This record gives sequence, C-alpha cells and structure tokens, in this order.
Amino acid sequence: MLFIAGVMLVQWQKIEKKAEQTQLRQLEQTFFKSASSFRQEWELQDKPKQLNVDGIQLGFTALGWPIVLHNGQVDCERMWELLASRERSVHYIRFYTEKGMRSEQYNSCFYQITGSNWLELFFQHERIRLNDFLTD
Repeated sequence: MLFIAGVMLVQWQKIEKKAEQTQLRQLEQTFFKSASSFRQEWELQDKPKQLNVDGIQLGFTALGWPIVLHNGQVDCERMWELLASRERSVHYIRFYTEKGMRSEQYNSCFYQITGSNWLELFFQHERIRLNDFLTD
C-alpha cells in the first residue's frame, strides 16, 4: 500500500506541475492578446498618445504597444490590471520590478504566479515582451 501511495504522490506532483505550467502559458497568451487588442485600438484611433481604459491612463510606446508609466517607470500593478484576464480573477502572489539590461528606457515587471512559476513583462525595442519561467 505504501508503494502505491508513493507512486500516486509522485504522479500527482507531476500532474500538478504540468497544470501550473499550462496556467502560466495561458496567462502569457492572455497578456499578449490584451496588449495586441490595445495596439489595434491605437491604430484604429489614429495613434493617440494616451487612452483612459477603466480609469487607467494608458500610454503607448513608439510602436503602439500599451504601457502604463508612473514617475517614468512601468507601473507593474496597473499593467497587470490592464492585461490580465478580466473575465476570470487571475492573481499573482507578489511582484517586483527591476531596471535591467533588456531596455535602456523601461523597467521589467516580474510576477510570481505560484510558488515556482513567474511571468516577466518587459519592453525591448519599443515592443512588449513576455517570458514565463520556473524557479526551483
């Protein structure tokens, strides 16, 4: 019985890890679809400098990708509100921001989704980029 329980526990952990990875990839797709929709809106409205979306003052990069800035830095909380699914409640555990090598102008946002799953949002060459990764 202990052997069977051990095997089941190992299999359950594998299934749980795969489910977390799938959730993270879906979230990444949701972010990109939302960003693409705002970029399309930017094109359709003759490239405005800003839009107000649900009380969020949204700006755009030179190439039309949505960006929310506060004191010259990407506002990670507002970017999450803007790009995460509004149909289902998607939460992060915590986030942090980092000024790094990816962009001279913008900071990156790192969102912890589960214990070891992270989503990075950054801008490179005036384009929005997303990267999901695992930490162990």
